[in-house]
Amino acid sequence: MKILVTGAAGFIGRHVLTLAIAQGHEVIAWGRHRLVLPGLAGNLPPDFLDDVGCTDSLEEVEAVIHLAGDYPRFGSPRARPIELFNANAALTTKLLDACSRAGVRRFVLASTAAVYGGRHTTPLSESQALDAGGAYAASKACAEMMCRVHHADDALQTTCLRLFNVFGPGQAGNAIVPSLVRQALEEDPVRVADDRPTCDFVFVTDVAAALLAAACTTSRLPDVLNIGSGRGTSIAELGTIVMRAAGRSDGIHAQNAASARVTTSIADAGLAATHLGWRASTTLEMGVRTMIDALRAAPTSRANR
Repeated sequence: MKILVTGAAGFIGRHVLTLAIAQGHEVIAWGRHRLVLPGLAGNLPPDFLDDVGCTDSLEEVEAVIHLAGDYPRFGSPRARPIELFNANAALTTKLLDACSRAGVRRFVLASTAAVYGGRHTTPLSESQALDAGGAYAASKACAEMMCRVHHADDALQTTCLRLFNVFGPGQAGNAIVPSLVRQALEEDPVRVADDRPTCDFVFVTDVAAALLAAACTTSRLPDVLNIGSGRGTSIAELGTIVMRAAGRSDGIHAQNAASARVTTSIADAGLAATHLGWRASTTLEMGVRTMIDALRAAPTSRANR
């Protein structure tokens, strides 16, 4: 089938492209950068939505996997709420409108478990009340609501996949798993701000499979599905897994400020299993080992020097 992947050059997008092409789909990419990839059918220009005839670019596209957007990156200048709204909610709204007018059949939004906040009991089900207190989570919740409008009133079928803590090769180094992996391989003391939060880590290739399953199904899906492993792992436990996989016997050093709020976020992914036949198949230990092997094999890896 013909699929458009937005945010295709990003961490998750690259894995979605690779899997979609391997499955034999005709794949078009859209993002800030033009991609050259064996088997890729083409790229849409970055400003294609600004063209009054943008629906022509979506001719014969059957499904859209929408990954494009923005999020606050640790150590980077903090994005203003209006910037996050434009990158996530407004962009999604424009793309939904273009897809609806072009006759696209299915629209899959990559949303986030951040819309739940951190105050609920777990595991978190899709019926859980939202607590999108931050600007990023609020912008994604707004994008979900715009999808829901089409889901209820339009021939365009929409589904929002709330992704939990995605990790894997190619992830930005300021995310918790690659940060710990790199520190462990550099033989320096491994430090984290807080080792008490509990997260649901889900490997990126499993996430890519879920996104494609949602895009390609012929069944009508619920408007929201959780995508997570269903297993909670504290940062302290993650540190132990990483250190063991790196061949180290020491532990990680945590600051654990008394004033910090300790959060827990674990998915109830039962609906994804029921409607997509999807379950996370890569364990945290397997995923960490894959990341360590990839970094050790990289020519610029300090672990090789």
